[in-house]
Amino acid sequence: LLIFIGFIFTTLVTAPIQSWMNRTIKRIPLFNTLYSSIKDFTEAFVGDAKKFNEPVLVKVNDMGLKKVGFLTQRDLTALDLPGEVIVYFPYSYSFAGQIVVVEAKHVTKLNISATEAMKLVVSGGVSGLE
Repeated sequence: LLIFIGFIFTTLVTAPIQSWMNRTIKRIPLFNTLYSSIKDFTEAFVGDAKKFNEPVLVKVNDMGLKKVGFLTQRDLTALDLPGEVIVYFPYSYSFAGQIVVVEAKHVTKLNISATEAMKLVVSGGVSGLE
């Protein structure tokens, strides 16, 4: 009975409200851009199609500096950048970060899970490796 009530409520109440909200937001030009960016970013972490699922180590310079990040785009030929990839570097103690275009030869796949890598970076390196 509870499952049936939940299904009916979701179908008849929640879904139409969510659909109406999405249509309304899409009509507001600046807010639409901001909302869709935040929504995509959030879904990249917790949605069905997680985007930050390939942790990598990127060689930054010849002195041995390397950064932990997540490969988000493998093919940049549409931008006329063959052989380059996009890596997202999250900031420690934050969900903000930056994307960097890097030559693929400087990127090495890490042999840890995306969850461990994210914990490692977001915690400033104090957790995540076990």
